[in-house]
Amino acid sequence: MSAIVERKSQITRMMESGEITNRLNSLFSENKDKASKFKATLLNIALDNSLNACTPASIVKSALMVAELGLPLAKGLGQAYIVKYKQDAEAQIGYKGWLALAERNGKAVKAKPIFKCDEFELIDNGFDETVVFKPNYDERKEFQPSWVKDNLKGVLVAIKDINTGTISNTFVSVGKLNQIAGVSPSVKKGSYSPYTDWGLEMFQGKAIKYVLSKTAMNEDLGRAVEIDNQMDIKAIEDLKEKKDDIDLNSMFEEAEIIEEKENV
Repeated sequence: MSAIVERKSQITRMMESGEITNRLNSLFSENKDKASKFKATLLNIALDNSLNACTPASIVKSALMVAELGLPLAKGLGQAYIVKYKQDAEAQIGYKGWLALAERNGKAVKAKPIFKCDEFELIDNGFDETVVFKPNYDERKEFQPSWVKDNLKGVLVAIKDINTGTISNTFVSVGKLNQIAGVSPSVKKGSYSPYTDWGLEMFQGKAIKYVLSKTAMNEDLGRAVEIDNQMDIKAIEDLKEKKDDIDLNSMFEEAEIIEEKENV
């Protein structure tokens, strides 16, 4: 039996077990068609080459977390993903997933990346805020990951309460994003990080999560923050184990200084 056939058999047996079937039926309000569709999508994802080294149990566990949040797994929708982290699979909420979760919580969200070449200023006069943002599209090279890494200053997150119309703006610096996600810009070349190949949208997603976590949240949004934090905590712990490769204290101190300035 080939490795792919054996893997497919393992995943199928797990998903067809009474425990998993009952769990999915419960999450999908006994809608068996939705549960079956979710299983089919999961099977396709589980057979993806990027997850070959992951245990079937971790893949199914991650999928159940996504189902719990009511987010689709289809990659094309960009709301939730199952990604490899060492030998396990982990649930990861995408940028569009955070937008959907926020909307369910009565909030409309926009997250705009700010680069060094842009003109940007956030003026806070108590209850009044003025945002000056003029993106320099002629110099921006958002399609180049290396350019983004070298030039991203942070993400401006604007949240509008759908019920009251109240709007708030928060700038999340790249230092803060690196801190909360357990990513260091000074990790030696070749060191593995689950964020190594992340696009700009994933940093926008982290910024949204950070800002939403400081607001009133419903149960779904609170659970989403908890699930996403699990992967971030693992990355942070791994980062601490690489003290010889990075200036960890300086990175965290820089992020804390920036945060203090933002809260003044």
